[in-house]
Amino acid sequence: MRDNFLQLQIDQSFIGRFAFKTSTTFALNIFRGPSKKTDRQVVEEFRLEFTGVKRLRLELDANPWLEIKSHRILTKSDFLCDYAGASSSAVDQSEVHHFEIVCQEGKVDVLACNFVYSLIDEVVFVGPATALEGSPLVDKLNLPATAEQLCSFCGRGISAVAKMVTSAKANICDQCVQTCLETIQGSPSAVENDGVDP
Repeated sequence: MRDNFLQLQIDQSFIGRFAFKTSTTFALNIFRGPSKKTDRQVVEEFRLEFTGVKRLRLELDANPWLEIKSHRILTKSDFLCDYAGASSSAVDQSEVHHFEIVCQEGKVDVLACNFVYSLIDEVVFVGPATALEGSPLVDKLNLPATAEQLCSFCGRGISAVAKMVTSAKANICDQCVQTCLETIQGSPSAVENDGVDP
């Protein structure tokens, strides 16, 4: 449990939303950009969900985007000891864990039995990041104000191909057009995509 939580790559990410799904389930939606400007230009949205929540403490500024500075799981803490002392039944500390997420503007403490971390969505920037233009998130998520256009089929950038046909919803490079023409002319009934997701 401890190693799994420490291995989460959430530092320098941003908390976008908190939600109570039930009285014992608490979830955070976390947005993470590329770690370097040279990385793939995507923003990933993850859900970090704590189950079996016993207590929750939020000490946060009103900033709508909370940058995560560090995270850890604590085996001994005042927060955990206070819960153990206040609980009417004996608390097995191997079942309840203190998860701490330190933000630039405060922190989140969760006493819970478990957590699940899952990818919700990936947003690939294939043109100007107009929705984020002028936003401090462009710099904080390491995204350029205008990202290179990418082929929707193979992912090659416009600088890596001779021509790119673009539209509001998709792009296709000259190499993928050639592959399509060869496929249609050869008319195989099933075509493999070489492991590249469209």
